[in-house]
Amino acid sequence: MSAILGVSINGDDVRMALADAPMSGDPAVYGGRAVRKRSVEMLDAARLLNDVPSYGTPEEQVAYALRPLLAGRAGEGAAASRIDRTIRSVVFAYHDADQAKRITMGTDAAGLTHYSLMPTPVAALAELMATRQVGFARHVAVCNVDSWRYSCGIVDADGAMVEEIQRISTDKLAAADVDVLEGVAMVVDAAQQLSGVMADLVVLVGERIHEQFDAEVVERELGLPVIIPGGPESVVARGASLLPSREAVGASGSASDGDWAPVAERSRRGPDWTSSAAAVAGIVGLVLLAGLAVGAVAASGVLAGDDTASGPQTSQLPTSPAAPSPASTTKAPEVPSPRPVTTEAPAPPPPVTQQAPAPPPPPPAPEPPPPPVTEQEPPAPPPVQQAPQPPVQQAPAPPPPLEINIPGLPPIEIPLPGA
Repeated sequence: MSAILGVSINGDDVRMALADAPMSGDPAVYGGRAVRKRSVEMLDAARLLNDVPSYGTPEEQVAYALRPLLAGRAGEGAAASRIDRTIRSVVFAYHDADQAKRITMGTDAAGLTHYSLMPTPVAALAELMATRQVGFARHVAVCNVDSWRYSCGIVDADGAMVEEIQRISTDKLAAADVDVLEGVAMVVDAAQQLSGVMADLVVLVGERIHEQFDAEVVERELGLPVIIPGGPESVVARGASLLPSREAVGASGSASDGDWAPVAERSRRGPDWTSSAAAVAGIVGLVLLAGLAVGAVAASGVLAGDDTASGPQTSQLPTSPAAPSPASTTKAPEVPSPRPVTTEAPAPPPPVTQQAPAPPPPPPAPEPPPPPVTEQEPPAPPPVQQAPQPPVQQAPAPPPPLEINIPGLPPIEIPLPGA
């Protein structure tokens, strides 16, 4: 008979549960009230991890430890004799996007292909749904309390996450002198404000939650009904083994050595938990920074003296920051007013409204360029006046000859000299 393996990795604490796989004719069920109870047994994860080297991240070590188990499907591997059932697929419960990436990289490096990923709150709620511990709650806040962080996510009755998981590290709680109850209240309140949904029920699971933990004390602190299931440290692994009803094929590819984080650094590393008010303040800071950048660009354009501009340039401030992400889009989550519930819950703080700064004044219009200078032909030189020609003097006519008249004689002409 085939089985499904559920795995939960909380730092160096690894839990594994094996459940009978549903029959081939059963409908596909991945969460919610349709989950059915099946036979589940816990495996000795520490014994399996002894067969792999002690270096690398816990996600990588678990992936290499599961490789002989999956090889046992064909009667191969040293671990084939430890389990009398064929493992159809593996379901990993992850806390955040960073851990999901490490799980994917570890399984790809180990050569595993038949696996799927589920959020930790969804996996934990599957176990509670199968054992009918939730009742008629419409929204359940699943709070996971581990030795290095507290996390909380709200899941609806259909087994779907309402919003992202909220986290806060135990280092920050210790620095703020916050005890366990106050830390649980902080992370539950953050999850409710981010999702805009008031939980009807709170479930406490994790390595630091024990059956002797007084649920009534937590109820008085939270103002909500609280459930602490049996074996809270293994609820996530047991629920993960009940989720899938068909084979899930993982992504192919190999991981580089540079993507693996040291175990010591990884054990205390995680996304910082912030409230919705801090998220709104961060968005306003981005808008302010964008306004300053636009003003600097406009000022640089004026100082540069760009003659090609035909008029003043106007810039429009972005109304929302451009998206990234584990990591990088992010817009400020709207916090709607909480819906009334039967129990009294602390009222969420009023939303912080911030007005975007006024846009910078447009730069002054550049001075019009001077008229184009065209080369003109030099004026023509004045006409050269020629000196007047002296008049040509004609030689005077020769004087008439001198006539001498003597009476009785014909006139005598005597030519004058020069005639």
